[in-house]
Amino acid sequence: MTKRKLSRQDSISGMTLADLSKFFSGNEAITKAVKQIRNQIDDPKEKKLKGTYSSYFTRERKDGTKVYVSQVYFGRDANGRKIVRTAKADTFEESQNLAKELRELQQATNEVPKSYHDLLVEKKEEPTLSEFLNDYLESRTMELSRNTIQSYKNKLKYLHKLGDIKVTSVTNKDILKLIKSMVDKGLSERTIKSFHTNLNTAFKYGMTHGIMTHNPLQLIKPPRVRKSEIWALTKDELNHLLEKAQGTKLEVFIYIAALTGMRKEELRALTWRDITFDTGQDDTATISVNSAMTTINGYGDDDHETKTPSSNRSIPLSKNHPIITRLKAMYEELIQARKEIAIKDRPKKDYVFGYIDGSPWGDSLIYKSWHKLRKDCGFVTEDQGLRIHDLRHTHATLALMSGEPTILVSRRLGHSSIATTVDLYGHVIPSDSKHWVTQFVKNVLPEETSKPVITRVS
Repeated sequence: MTKRKLSRQDSISGMTLADLSKFFSGNEAITKAVKQIRNQIDDPKEKKLKGTYSSYFTRERKDGTKVYVSQVYFGRDANGRKIVRTAKADTFEESQNLAKELRELQQATNEVPKSYHDLLVEKKEEPTLSEFLNDYLESRTMELSRNTIQSYKNKLKYLHKLGDIKVTSVTNKDILKLIKSMVDKGLSERTIKSFHTNLNTAFKYGMTHGIMTHNPLQLIKPPRVRKSEIWALTKDELNHLLEKAQGTKLEVFIYIAALTGMRKEELRALTWRDITFDTGQDDTATISVNSAMTTINGYGDDDHETKTPSSNRSIPLSKNHPIITRLKAMYEELIQARKEIAIKDRPKKDYVFGYIDGSPWGDSLIYKSWHKLRKDCGFVTEDQGLRIHDLRHTHATLALMSGEPTILVSRRLGHSSIATTVDLYGHVIPSDSKHWVTQFVKNVLPEETSKPVITRVS
């Protein structure tokens, strides 16, 4: 068989390992590499394996990436229970190196370390505030998504020179100066409060693990966050936007956002498998929301779980609704186009708002198209511009003003509680509806209600 070489013109995106083996059959270098990758794939049951310095296994974070967990055995305690310490890292090598150093620390001190964080303290003695916060964030990679970790790391830039101070030397006065500098720079109350909350949690962690002896934030209250005004379009403004969007790249994207109240991140993660054109019941089609996509600096697009469990939802529509008809036509055109260029297999992740190979549009493409559209519509002021997220506010506002029950709107938006919906949009809920919501929360809320009904702009 001919030895096929890898060309820049070859598209291997979306191929399985088996497909790669067949595609490059005869090319020893590539088939050997594929075999090595296959051998490195972890057992789905997370079976413990033997490393050089400890046993280890892998776990999956919320965002789908893996973390390697090495376990070091230090014998048994007085009650006969095993003494085990863990070391977590993004790679097998890093995890094993930490395990090795844990073992060496025990041999040097003749004491069992509490955790691998003891090792960090031993190595650094007194870490700076920046070093401590980075280590703290690394310790939370198992429970937080990559996007959340990155957003926390982005806030570290506010530390400036304070980040170089030893963490045990940070005082209340230092923190007060830092918060004042953030206020002077015009940062929002919400940003400052979020920074305060994250920093306070980190300091509590430092005290729990013996890195710090006091919490400099303990007596400092976070700023009170005032409610920001919601920009919701009127019915006429929304129809004007939809008219201007016709024929543009974002036409369907914007229409679904306004029709369903879906978040931008949820729309970016929407795949063709999430759309059921005909459920077979009551002439209904559904759009299922079960993931979200964000762009992270240094990592690219990250398809991860939705904001909260309640964000996972199914939004029903009539199977004859114009947007369902349009989506169906788009899908049929996509399948035909793939046939013409001999793409046989359906991509594992086949995004609705993406390219012919199933890959998603980039966030920058969406923003540039949106910015031009909102400017053409006159929805940009000196202070702010209409965001795609404001279409979610528009949907909720118009639905509630029309008298639709708040609980149905809340469920369609994917809010974790009806209280969130009332807090955000209570000012537009008709007075009689407010009384109904109060009684509903008091008497009925835990019970299941009927499925949401989509409100259409007419």
